[in-house]
This record gives sequence, C-alpha cells and structure tokens, in this order.
Amino acid sequence: MKYRLEVLVLPVSDVDRAKEFGDPFHFGESGQGPGVHPERIDDGSYANLEDPDGNTWLLQEVSGRD
Repeated sequence: MKYRLEVLVLPVSDVDRAKEFGDPFHFGESGQGPGVHPERIDDGSYANLEDPDGNTWLLQEVSGRD
C-alpha cells in the first residue's frame, strides 16, 4: 500500500501576518466565514496558500501556547 500526505496543517502565531498568502477565514455556528475568528479564540483562524509547485497548504493560527 502506498501512503501519501493528503493534509498538513502549518501552525502560525499570527494569521494576520499570513494574509499575504491567502485570505483568513474561520468557522462559526453558521459554518465557514471570512476573516479571523471574531473572538480570536485559540486555533480558530485559518488561511490557505498554494506554493509554486501547486501544493495547497492550510495555515492555522496557534496562540496561547506557553
């Protein structure tokens, strides 16, 4: 059986700084919405980017880690 990487989450400390790669989004009660999470909850904001090789990456804002 051949295994291949399907999804890789790339954590970032500030999704606002990652805007140059893609528009941030979040998930709420009504599903996916634009922009960062309104309450800036831990791990609640994301952005997608595509590299020159055509790979798609998911950035996830990770905060509150000590």
